[in-house]
Amino acid sequence: MGNRIVTKFGKSKSLTDEEIVEIQKISKLSADEIREEHKGFLKLQPTGKMTKEQFIHMYKLLDFDCDMTDEVACDKAFATFDKNKNGTIEFDEFLLAMHFLRPNTIESNVDILFRGFDFSGDGYLDHEEITAIFDGAVALGVVKDADHDYAKKTASEVFAILGLSDDSKINKEQLIKGRSSTIVPIIRTSCNTIKTNIESNHRICFKLILAALIPLMIGSFTIVTTVIQHKISVQQRQQDKQESNLFREQSERHADNLQKETIIVKYLDDISNLLMLDNQSKIFAQIRIKTLTTLRQLDAERKKSILLFLCESELICQNPQYLNSSLVKLNDADFNGIQLDGTDDNKCSFTRLKLYDAYLSNSSFIDCYIDYSNFSHTTMNKVVFFKRVLIRTSFKFASLNEAKFCNMKLSSINFIGASLIRSDFTGTVWDNTTVDFTNANLTDATLSDKQLKNSTLDNCILPNGTWGPIQTKNLVANGDITQFCGSDDGRNLSDWKIPNGGEINVFPNNDQYIPKDLYKCYFRVVKLNNISKAEFITQTINLEHYSRLITSNMARYKSSITIQCFGKEFITFTLRFIDSNGLRYTAVDKEPDKGTYVQTLELSDIIRTDVSAVQILVTFINSKVNMNTSFEGNDCRCYNVHFSIIKV
Repeated sequence: MGNRIVTKFGKSKSLTDEEIVEIQKISKLSADEIREEHKGFLKLQPTGKMTKEQFIHMYKLLDFDCDMTDEVACDKAFATFDKNKNGTIEFDEFLLAMHFLRPNTIESNVDILFRGFDFSGDGYLDHEEITAIFDGAVALGVVKDADHDYAKKTASEVFAILGLSDDSKINKEQLIKGRSSTIVPIIRTSCNTIKTNIESNHRICFKLILAALIPLMIGSFTIVTTVIQHKISVQQRQQDKQESNLFREQSERHADNLQKETIIVKYLDDISNLLMLDNQSKIFAQIRIKTLTTLRQLDAERKKSILLFLCESELICQNPQYLNSSLVKLNDADFNGIQLDGTDDNKCSFTRLKLYDAYLSNSSFIDCYIDYSNFSHTTMNKVVFFKRVLIRTSFKFASLNEAKFCNMKLSSINFIGASLIRSDFTGTVWDNTTVDFTNANLTDATLSDKQLKNSTLDNCILPNGTWGPIQTKNLVANGDITQFCGSDDGRNLSDWKIPNGGEINVFPNNDQYIPKDLYKCYFRVVKLNNISKAEFITQTINLEHYSRLITSNMARYKSSITIQCFGKEFITFTLRFIDSNGLRYTAVDKEPDKGTYVQTLELSDIIRTDVSAVQILVTFINSKVNMNTSFEGNDCRCYNVHFSIIKV
């Protein structure tokens, strides 16, 4: 009893120096080895005590035949090491049993281990051999509810902890070096797994291997518990992280909601106060700034509240009784994602709503009545219009890619220049030519043959990628003078501008040499004084109905003027192309040949892809005008001015 330790080692988390010294008296382990084995013992037996059944189970593993029926021998073994006769084996008693049962050195234990599991006999343990160890642990029932690939995955983790890949091998030195933290948990291998790899005539060697299993378990159990504890720890950390993130998200969401409520309440108060002032233009400018700033800070539901407030306040929805009233300009306003749904109790209706050049992508108008509204140039990708009526509304040059206009009634809808790629008009109806798709892009749009037939499709890209009919008509307003024959002045030619203040007069063609079936009349500019040598008329043509053809570099212009000049006067014919920013390109011009015969001056070329308009100038020049010069016999006549676009 001299080696008996009176201190209870059961649930102690650590050993005192005195206790370690006492333990060293019954073992040849170092202090660090004792501490490590104590950790392993507590992991196996969290209570700090091993019951008789647990000890007997372990003792039975020491029988070379793995006979589980010799209960008398098992009972005697337990009684031998249960020195204080309290019915349990404690840490010091456990070490005492191991002292008598195991070899004295870790090297000898490892050597026995390799003799039992080095199936290939190459002096290494490979991945397959380590896997066999954990298969034994599953077979013994040490590992409960294991997956079918538990042994293989755990073996991989052992190699990973040792810093090795699965195709590597572990030698004895690596196993000895890693004993304190990374040795494979040999105890979890079934004795039958070992037995099948030892010849029957080596029964004594087998006995030693089994005896080595228990002490090696204490020294090497860490890797299994490390792997398992690591998994549990990772899962726990992930769960804690998820719960922490959820709590943080909820807190942030709550704080965000409070902040947004404060923002919208302040906005409504500010706008209400502004509406009490008199200076409308200044008020509207401030409302625009406050609205754009506030919308950027709000979610879709609160953006909807602002939209409804502005409409009800008649700031973006015009009252039919006051059609001349001004509205707040909300171009660039962000209303993305708003959801407007009409119900029996809460009608969704907008009349004369103006959201020009705003943002409404991913928004919806469900069961809404919309009339006389303007969404021109607005970005409305993936917007949804569903059910009810949409009439007298403009989507001119709006971006409506993947938009849905389903199960609706449309009438007088302007889609001129709109992008409607992959849009859907399923179930929607409209009368003949009441929907205008001029210059629109309908690539891959869902439109029935009847819908297309009832639409205006000039200059547009059809759903199948081809072009609709290209309009090649004369784009010059009042370019055909024939229609004004009989008029004694130029009031019907008001589309032409005369910057220097002259007049345009229309005259019948009385020249017997000019075919009257082609040129029934002509016009000319009458100068208001005899000082000016030149007088010109100009007209600007907007090419927006051809913008898609132009940007595709497939538009060619053809322009001409038919003239006849007499005396000292002649004409120059000039085209000035203008881009979307108002910048002008170098002018293209043409002058007539000398002579009094009828001439047609022609110009033609591909239109640059960024052109949005063209200015036509007709200049009347008198080369020798003075105060005494008479205009009789010194004039030029214009019979026709033409500008058209064709597809190349």
